[in-house]
Amino acid sequence: MDVGEVAEELYGLAPGEFTATRNVRAADARKQGDRQLAEAISALRKPTVGAWAVNRLARRRAHELRRFLDLGPALRAAQEELAGDAIRALSRKRQETVRALVEEACALAEEAGQRLNDAGRVEVERVLEQALAEPVLADAVRGGRLTTAPPAAGGTGFGLEALPASGTSRDRRPHRQAAPPDETPVRQRELTEAKRRAHDARRNRERAEKALARVRARVAQAEQRLDALRAEERAAADQLGEARKAAREAQHDEKRAEAAARRSRT
Repeated sequence: MDVGEVAEELYGLAPGEFTATRNVRAADARKQGDRQLAEAISALRKPTVGAWAVNRLARRRAHELRRFLDLGPALRAAQEELAGDAIRALSRKRQETVRALVEEACALAEEAGQRLNDAGRVEVERVLEQALAEPVLADAVRGGRLTTAPPAAGGTGFGLEALPASGTSRDRRPHRQAAPPDETPVRQRELTEAKRRAHDARRNRERAEKALARVRARVAQAEQRLDALRAEERAAADQLGEARKAAREAQHDEKRAEAAARRSRT
């Protein structure tokens, strides 16, 4: 037994089984008289639920995960060459694959009796997204021994157990390996800024389109109202014409009646 073998076992267990199993393995090492191995095993850190879900993904869906991580070099190459069409196609593929892998991680967690809450889902998504930009993190994801997710954007590291797969217990202590400092190329920042501007422009366009649609709806309503008012005007004009005609006829009848009355008196 060596620390690498124990780590491989522990990081494949459900979170609730980790601590008890680690303690048993450390006790076994002490019984065998290997104090250094016992200390190394005891130092293995329990992964967060999100990190555990990614580790499980690496073990159960290694092929799909490897294909996803291969997008990282392709994206970086496209960004360096400013290949817009390739960047857009790869970005769409990245988004689709991240969503699919997050759902797969949730399903695998459920299968192991562990439900991922919203925070766990976000943690898995953050690991996958940042693994494309950070080769060291990508290697850690492939190894299936993450202990924590990388911090949110702007962070500088993540937790993993950098352990050999086999060998003696000497010099096998786990250690925290930090991701390299952010060396995002200028073109990547320019791409991010361009995407932000494009997003803002699309949002402004959508707002303008909605405003125009509202104005057009009001114009249509006003035109309908105007048509109705014009119809009322025509009806009123017709009524006025009829009233004037009736008044003239009544006035004519009145004059004839007055003339007849005068004749009857003479």
